Amino acid sequence: MSVLSKIFVVLVSVLSVILVSVMVTFVANQENWKAQFDDMRSQMNVAEQSAVVASQERDAALANVAAQLAGALETENTLKDELRQKLSDIAQSQAEVSRLRLEIINLKASNAKLASSGEILARTTERQRDQLIDTRQELDKTKTNLIATVDLAERHSTKIEILEQELRFNQERLTELIDENTELIDAVQRAGLTPGKLATSAPRPSTIPIDGSITMVEKQADGAVYVQLDVGRNDGVEQNMKFLVHQDWQFLGTMVIDLVDHNTASGRMTLTEQRLVAAGDRVLSGSSQ
Repeated sequence: MSVLSKIFVVLVSVLSVILVSVMVTFVANQENWKAQFDDMRSQMNVAEQSAVVASQERDAALANVAAQLAGALETENTLKDELRQKLSDIAQSQAEVSRLRLEIINLKASNAKLASSGEILARTTERQRDQLIDTRQELDKTKTNLIATVDLAERHSTKIEILEQELRFNQERLTELIDENTELIDAVQRAGLTPGKLATSAPRPSTIPIDGSITMVEKQADGAVYVQLDVGRNDGVEQNMKFLVHQDWQFLGTMVIDLVDHNTASGRMTLTEQRLVAAGDRVLSGSSQ
């Protein structure tokens, strides 16, 4: 073997040893690099998650700041509006103060006038008080006279009622006398013209008091007035019975019963007053007056 070959073998051996050591070192370093890479990847994932959380917190903080800013702006606008309103109120108050000052000046002038008029008013009040006392005394006298007049009027009213009752009674009595006179004249005429004949029986008053009302009024063409009553045979009414008719206690005339039913009766009216008889007027028998 030549020297060159030997040198080459030695170099190859040396290079093999070096290469083996390098490979061992490389493999060892590669394992460390991989562990470091995995560790760095884990740290990067944690960092990314932290970044996401930080971004969310930042967004939330930004939203909160934005909301606070909006609230602050709204509060600022509200305060501005209130400030403008206060300024307007202050202006109005100043105007009102000016008006009140002017009124105070006018009131002071009026008070001065009133002060000068107070004595005149006091004197006028004193005179009016004296006049009022005199008026009260006259009023007391007038009241006394009025009481006496009322008492006199009451006494006269009682006398008038008594006179009205007597007048009504006299009117009724006069009507009865007129009817009786007419009946006597008719009886005399009938007796003189047709002797031997019996005259028609004259109307007769009731022997018992009967009080009723007119329910219907009928006026004939010849002027005769016929009325219907709410009393009849059950109440003691008989044919040819005579009743006195009143309207509000005003004597109107008489009526004589022509037809009698159990609960109703009807007959002809003889009016002495120029007033219309109406339903609801009162009828009384001769014994009930």
